[in-house]
Amino acid sequence: MPNPDFIRLITDHLKREDESLTARELARRLLNERAVTDITLESLIERLTLALQMESQTRGEVARIIKRGERYTLADTGTYPIVPEKKEQESITSRGPTEKVALEDLGEKRTAELSLHVRNYPLLRQVIALLNLSHGERHNLIESLRRGVRRALKQEEVDSSEQEGPALTTEAWIRAHLIGGSGSFAKRLWEGSGKLIAPSDFESCWALIEHYQLMNVQEDGLSRVNDRGLALMNHGHDSKTPARYDDVLRLIDQREGILSLLMICLESTQLDQEELLKRWSAALRRLGKRRHSPWLLMALQTRLNHLNDRGLMIQERQLWRLTEEGLSWLRNGGVQAPSADQEALEDVWGSLKRQKEVARESIASLLDSMNPHHFETLICELLECMGYDEIHLTPSQHDMGVDVVANIELGITSVREVIQVKRQHRSIHRPILDALRGSLHRFEAVRGTLITTSTFSKGTREAAFERGAAPVTLIDGPRLIDLLMKHEIGVQPIHLKLWRVDPGIFENGSQRDWPRWTF
Repeated sequence: MPNPDFIRLITDHLKREDESLTARELARRLLNERAVTDITLESLIERLTLALQMESQTRGEVARIIKRGERYTLADTGTYPIVPEKKEQESITSRGPTEKVALEDLGEKRTAELSLHVRNYPLLRQVIALLNLSHGERHNLIESLRRGVRRALKQEEVDSSEQEGPALTTEAWIRAHLIGGSGSFAKRLWEGSGKLIAPSDFESCWALIEHYQLMNVQEDGLSRVNDRGLALMNHGHDSKTPARYDDVLRLIDQREGILSLLMICLESTQLDQEELLKRWSAALRRLGKRRHSPWLLMALQTRLNHLNDRGLMIQERQLWRLTEEGLSWLRNGGVQAPSADQEALEDVWGSLKRQKEVARESIASLLDSMNPHHFETLICELLECMGYDEIHLTPSQHDMGVDVVANIELGITSVREVIQVKRQHRSIHRPILDALRGSLHRFEAVRGTLITTSTFSKGTREAAFERGAAPVTLIDGPRLIDLLMKHEIGVQPIHLKLWRVDPGIFENGSQRDWPRWTF
């Protein structure tokens, strides 16, 4: 048996690599890093070959090391678990829903940590199409296509500065870069998906399938969709048990930063891509994930395309916002999210508030320009609406500072009140108040009121309810406008009917126990 420390050294090294390695490549890297010393290259290759072969032959729910042709990699870096299956699985098109989606097989929970495994994030329908088209295919053919696509794309990056002329079509690209079974398989994927899965999209789709173990490689070397893959394929298609199929997708959304992106858009209704990138990268850093700027930009752009294609987000005038489907996805996941009409309602409330302020400004301007006599009659109208009776205007001359005399019921007693109105811009000072108070006995009044379109000085406000003196009520310009609007004098309210959406009945159905018809 291989030394456990030697196996640990191999697995620790493979964890740091993004690609599978042959025994020779792994031996060279271990020697270059001086992780292994006092041994020749050929001897180390022999030891590595034996250890890797023994480890790759381990059978269980998840193999530690997996062999792909002449290369080896770790299951926990994104390879399929090799699970021997005695019974032949049915085709994807005929298989029904499983009784349980075993998320615990991934060693993860709903509160799984962020991984950000995939940079160029694929569309959900691309992944589902690839799962369907790859079901029952030889695993070595899939790996051959993967190596061929990687090699071709890497070569294109090297030759990009020298290339001129129009870009190749997908069919021409496949003929130019892929041969044999790889080329045929790439063509089948392209045509079978309705021209949805181009070779350039294959790697990102396959990386997600591998990392979240949506397929198994069986003993006969064929790749088959497992329960988790089937759950993802059935997402949104089983109305009776949607939560079962949502679990896998919610797990992926959480680990790939989709959920944190949706939560940012929930907090701020509309954001452009630059602000989204700033907030998303900050949120990822708080969650312990750091990536360099070009990586984050590509990850954000492809995730936004993914969310837009799923209908969870939409871009309008360069601003991204959540759709009703996106808000519903959050609510079904336990997040307190409003319906999509909330923003529109807030806009309406904001507009109504602004319109009310404009109306107040208009009333203030009209009051300032009113004829003095018309202003006095306006106050009479207001007093009547407020419950005063026996309202009289005083003569225009020798009014002794009183413009209106009226009675008001106070409990079971009717008292007389004198009112003086002042349509002016400067503040009302105490001498005017004292003059009004001194006129009360001439009209046999017990109280007075000062109404102005301006304001009152501090001394006037302090003297209005001075102890031992008759009370004088003060009504300044803003308070006068409030009273006019409250009693609808000079204004006409317009009644609107607004509609607030209650998503509960649409997402959960009626909560009533409706009787069923019996035959």
